[in-house]
Amino acid sequence: MNTLSKIALALIGFVAVVYTVGANYRHNVHTEIVIKAPPQVVWSHLVDFENYPSWHPSITKLSAELIAGAPLRGTGKKSGQDFVFTLLVVERESELRWEASDSWSL
Repeated sequence: MNTLSKIALALIGFVAVVYTVGANYRHNVHTEIVIKAPPQVVWSHLVDFENYPSWHPSITKLSAELIAGAPLRGTGKKSGQDFVFTLLVVERESELRWEASDSWSL
């Protein structure tokens, strides 16, 4: 096997490994805190997307319709990039969960 064939074979192997690892790589971020306030007060702040920029250090704009499956659209403060997440769970005064796209930067 000549040198060019060895390089080509190594490159194909490298691409296959990168593709396999990349295809199976996924982030999960879970945060939880205790807030000394009634659930309705906390919920009102979580779903007040218009005011996120006043307290969230990474967001300049955020909007969504409060329905599971709806897009959560926003703009990152540092990157200036628009992003679209998906609302997964919307349970009034209980749970608000979303999923980010594969590539995003706030």
